[in-house]
Amino acid sequence: MIFKNIPNLIHIGLHKTGSTALQNAWSARQDINLCWQNISPFFEKINNIDCCDGLESTSLNFEHTAKKAKCNVYSSEVLSTCRLGKNDIYAQVLKNKVPQAIILLVVRSPISWLFSLYKQYIQEGGEKHFQGFIQAKEYDISYSASINNLYNIWSYHYGEENILILPFEMLKKEPERFSLLLQQKIGVDIVNQLPNVNQSISDTELEFMRSVSSTLHHIEKHAEWSPLSFRRLKKELLLLVRSELQHKGSLSTFINRAYNEPEITLNIPDDLLLTLVNEHYGFLKRHYGSFYGYLNIYANELGISE
Repeated sequence: MIFKNIPNLIHIGLHKTGSTALQNAWSARQDINLCWQNISPFFEKINNIDCCDGLESTSLNFEHTAKKAKCNVYSSEVLSTCRLGKNDIYAQVLKNKVPQAIILLVVRSPISWLFSLYKQYIQEGGEKHFQGFIQAKEYDISYSASINNLYNIWSYHYGEENILILPFEMLKKEPERFSLLLQQKIGVDIVNQLPNVNQSISDTELEFMRSVSSTLHHIEKHAEWSPLSFRRLKKELLLLVRSELQHKGSLSTFINRAYNEPEITLNIPDDLLLTLVNEHYGFLKRHYGSFYGYLNIYANELGISE
């Protein structure tokens, strides 16, 4: 069911740019219709078909509906990631379901973003060092890093005037300003107080988690348990360790005292670096100038002289 006569917001990511905080804030609002958890299963069906015709009769339902809603919000980072080359179809399907909407894309300084993606990878059970992660995920990272590409896809379906790109750094440091800019674009206030979720862990704690994951991987190869049972145990154990570290209790204190901070080398492949400079930073500079005063941070991290 689509609630008419109120504005629609489609939030497409990026990953690691405050999406969870925004989604939880929208979920807590009693005046917003939110489609969040239902989006990924809906679009998983697209990966098994050649076109979007088979989804015409399928509903994209809200998990949370309000009697007197101010806005319909559709939010999922899957809409800005590389999924079997079907992102344009994702946009086309949404256009059919939600003909008019504001598209919100939140971006982040490229180097900080890479490290944050790596942290997420480790927290989900990854074992590679940073350099190995970048090399293994280069194609997927490049796709999402190309703000130019994402802009072209979504502006084609919804119009350039309906695309809003905001910096994650503003959401973190100036949430009131972030909220005001979004309110001016969509016409209603839909971001008030952001919950404190997905707390970051230190580099030392991250290396500890990587070591735990690597050790569990070696145990899995020699254990007599079923692989499925062991993977479930591994997932639950890593989630438990991550949650404990995020609480910054005695385990966090012990690890940061007992372990040395890891040395992380940054050697970005040439093609990925070109994307970060031209398709990410360069796009923002061409379209937004100083990007609300935050582009200098991006330039400094990339080693670019503005």
